[in-house]
Amino acid sequence: LCHSESTVINTFIPETGRTYLTDKIAFQKSIRFLKIKDTEKILILGCGSMAQTVIKLIIKTPNLHIWCRTPGNIRNLIKRFPWIKICTQPDKMIFDVIINCTPLGVQGENIFKELNLKLPVKIIDLPYTSKKTPFITVCEQNNIPFVDGHSFWKWQAEAQKKVFMDSLERMEK
Repeated sequence: LCHSESTVINTFIPETGRTYLTDKIAFQKSIRFLKIKDTEKILILGCGSMAQTVIKLIIKTPNLHIWCRTPGNIRNLIKRFPWIKICTQPDKMIFDVIINCTPLGVQGENIFKELNLKLPVKIIDLPYTSKKTPFITVCEQNNIPFVDGHSFWKWQAEAQKKVFMDSLERMEK
C-alpha cells in the first residue's frame, strides 16, 4: 500500500498527513480473484472517481470501453484517458468483463435489462447494499464469477485497517 498519488482518497492519517486510496487495493484483489487478463474486453459502467481508479489500474488493456449516462462527464474522462473507447450502445457488443462503478442496482435496477446487456464472463459490481443487487442475482443464476460490493468493501476495509494499525505502531514507538 503506498501513498496516494491521486486527488481521490478515502483514508487520511492526521499524524503524518499521508493520504491513501484503499479502493485501489480492493480493486487489485478483485482483478486477481477473477483472474482478469489484459486481453479481455472490458466495459466500465460509470465515469466517476471509482471508474477513474479502475482505468488507472488497467491502463494496459487495449479493449477498454466505458459507458456513462452523462455525455459531459464522459467527454472529460476521455480528455484524461484518450485511449478509452466510448461505448454508446453496450447492447450491441459482447464483453468478457463488466465493471459496475455506478449506483445502479442499489434501488433494485436490473442493469442487464435496462441496458440490454449480453452476459459477460466475469463481473465486478461495486454497489454496497444490504441485499444482493439484480446484477449479482443474474451472476448466481448463470454461474458467472463475480466480486460484489460486500467483498470489495471487506478488502477495502482490511487495507484501511492495515494503514491505521501501521500508523498506531509508529506512534507508539
